[in-house]
Amino acid sequence: MRGLKQYKSNRVESASPRRLLVMLFETAVVRQQSAIYAMEQEDMTQARQDLNRARAIFMELKAGLDPEVDEALVIRLAALYSWCVQELVKAEREKDISIIEGVLKVSHELLAAWKEAVDDPACPDLKVK
Repeated sequence: MRGLKQYKSNRVESASPRRLLVMLFETAVVRQQSAIYAMEQEDMTQARQDLNRARAIFMELKAGLDPEVDEALVIRLAALYSWCVQELVKAEREKDISIIEGVLKVSHELLAAWKEAVDDPACPDLKVK
């Protein structure tokens, strides 16, 4: 297990800012899928953990937005990330899988967009705050 932890740590530490964003969205997607599965199994403890982790990712993404890059885009993304957090809170409170599925759809779209940006040489490098 120690080797796996070291590999994951090295993978994150050596990733570009764009790749880190992709990794965050991949993790948010996995956590939301896991929360859905946990709710289907009536394991609310696991569902809460997964939803907490997904919300933390969206909050971190929001905190990392840089208005100097594109203020209008940052405002829209901040609102979208806040919506995702609010919906995941609501999904946990109401134990409603369909709400998670709505956020998951948005997460997949954002993930696809960031994957495309990572591969686009014309996309400017991101600054990390």
